[in-house]
Amino acid sequence: LVTLLGAGGVGKTRLSLQVGANLLDEYSDGVWFIELAPLTESSLVTEALAAVFGIVRQGDRSLIDSIVASLRNKKTLLILDNCEHVIDEAARISDTILHGAPKVRILASSREALGVEGESALRVASLAVPEPDERLSAESALGYGAIALFVDRALVANRRFEFTDDNCETVAEICRQLDGIALAIELAAPRVKVLSVEQLASRLNERFRLLTGGNRTALPRQQTMRALIDWSYDLLSENEKAVFRRVSVFAGSFSLDAAGEVCSDEGLGQWDVLDVLSGLVDKSLLVADLAGSEQRYHLLVSTRQYALERLAETPERLGVQRKHAEFFAKLAGDADRSWATTPTKRWRSTLDIEFENFRAALEWSLGEQADPQLGAELTAALKWYWPLARRSVEAVAHIEAAIAASLAQPPTLVRVRLRIALAHTLGAQALYGRAKAAAGQALADAEQLGDNEGIGLALYHQAVSAFTDPEYDAEGTLKRAADIFESLGNKRMIGSCLFARGRRGVVIANPDIANAEKLFQDALVIARGTGDERLVCVILNNLAELKFGEQNVGEAIRFGKEALQYALTLNLVALASSNYSNLAAYLIESGEYGDAMVNAKQALRLGLDVALNTTVYLVADHFANLAIESGNLELSARLVGASVAGYESLGNDLEPTERHLRDRCISRLKAHIPEERLQALIEEGRGWSLEQAVAAMQSV
Repeated sequence: LVTLLGAGGVGKTRLSLQVGANLLDEYSDGVWFIELAPLTESSLVTEALAAVFGIVRQGDRSLIDSIVASLRNKKTLLILDNCEHVIDEAARISDTILHGAPKVRILASSREALGVEGESALRVASLAVPEPDERLSAESALGYGAIALFVDRALVANRRFEFTDDNCETVAEICRQLDGIALAIELAAPRVKVLSVEQLASRLNERFRLLTGGNRTALPRQQTMRALIDWSYDLLSENEKAVFRRVSVFAGSFSLDAAGEVCSDEGLGQWDVLDVLSGLVDKSLLVADLAGSEQRYHLLVSTRQYALERLAETPERLGVQRKHAEFFAKLAGDADRSWATTPTKRWRSTLDIEFENFRAALEWSLGEQADPQLGAELTAALKWYWPLARRSVEAVAHIEAAIAASLAQPPTLVRVRLRIALAHTLGAQALYGRAKAAAGQALADAEQLGDNEGIGLALYHQAVSAFTDPEYDAEGTLKRAADIFESLGNKRMIGSCLFARGRRGVVIANPDIANAEKLFQDALVIARGTGDERLVCVILNNLAELKFGEQNVGEAIRFGKEALQYALTLNLVALASSNYSNLAAYLIESGEYGDAMVNAKQALRLGLDVALNTTVYLVADHFANLAIESGNLELSARLVGASVAGYESLGNDLEPTERHLRDRCISRLKAHIPEERLQALIEEGRGWSLEQAVAAMQSV
């Protein structure tokens, strides 16, 4: 007995039929298909089987004994399709046949295993889809089963449909949103008769209205996605229905602990939830994932939307959402308290896996204004995490929403931490003007509250944000902040202050390079000792900059590559983009233009991936230099203009490396282009949109 398991619509029936067709020659007495889905009662299973073979009750024998007697000496394959709603009877009959007819083999399909001795259960995977960040062409995309099926069915529905490099990623996103489920794709693809793929993708939030109109000869439950999931839902016990509805509040995956906290109630204990989760996995309504040493679970996208709609029909929705937000606020608070003593990679990993749940909790608490205070506490607790998150630009919107919700009240410790989070996140994006303003507001609130730690953090971020401002006493501010952290025993922030003092020493008008390098090395010892791997990466990057300023390009490249390796290992995309950018500058200086181009393109790609406009404009000066090497002087001048406008829009000053690149580029351009023409080209570039600037860089 082999049982094919999987969610509804994944293709179990089709796979069973194909296996049967492939094996026809191996079974001398035939391959027989028994469709159980139309049966309304378990007692009808035996009759359905008998009807296929034309068997009638023989003498005093029961009908099942008559079937076994008929099959006893036959070599045949029985395909029992869709057993889930009559599973007990299907299991009993299968066991009886296998014991009484030794040459018979059975291939069953079901949402859960039959539980018969000797059964081999094989889970049928959804069709393959590409990862979200994979770059696709039309040709490479067709290597994924889900996309190939979509294109095939779309062409059947509309011969004018074209699958191109321009729309292949949209089709891929549609297939991802449909979880690669064959039936869902077959229901969606024919919509290209009236919708473009872009319109189809935008309407997937209405998927149960969209995914209708399947094969008229199919069973009713296979003609719409809703009917398909209705079928599975109706077979659940009341406890299973309750947990299925409640786990829909989780976005992405979730842990057993989270499910126990959120889904339990007075009548359903946390251990009961574990048993129910196992049942939902067995019934192919929930997917179990092993993430490291932890078992996690997730709903398929369509299944989750269905469960959310079911949850919305009950009075328990708000209570379940509140428990979800409270659980993740507590998780974030625990992480916040452990930040100063936990290595970055390990600390971050516990939060990265819950990012979608943090987002869902914030959308409920802040977006719906269901509990702004709880949302503010969650947002503030993630203050060290936001710059590490791949979507740190999105994080700013969450932080600002939480601050806005708190402004009607007097200053609180939570609001101080929110403003710190804003300054920290904006600073990581090199938006220094806005970061300094946020730090200043945090300082005012912290001083009013007598919040010593808040004062130290605000001073630190204010100084870091103003490090290129010659009028600001960054050195004195950082020493004051370090004294506060010394009194609090926060070694990690002491290391950050030492690093920031060194960075300030590099960019001032008369830099003290020797002292800056000593400060960097002292900070590096503390960062390594406290496990602050992000700070290690940043310090190495700045040591590279320092060496470049000393015209020691070889050492700059060495430190730069070490910093890049840290950033890639920690998956710090924004920092990796900056590292690639700096390496491109060093390689341009050393005349290694091919390698410089590779690094500049990587910096641009990663900057675009995280919507970090700072990096995009920063690397424009690199491409301007590279355009000269490719002989396109006018494009180079326009890129200089785009970079100038970009820095102005961000309110940032050029750092020494970028200043050197800018001066180098303009000097070379002046040698070949008359001054008036050069200024006109630069002005033309200043008028470019971000999209025009990116397209120009990609063309170099």
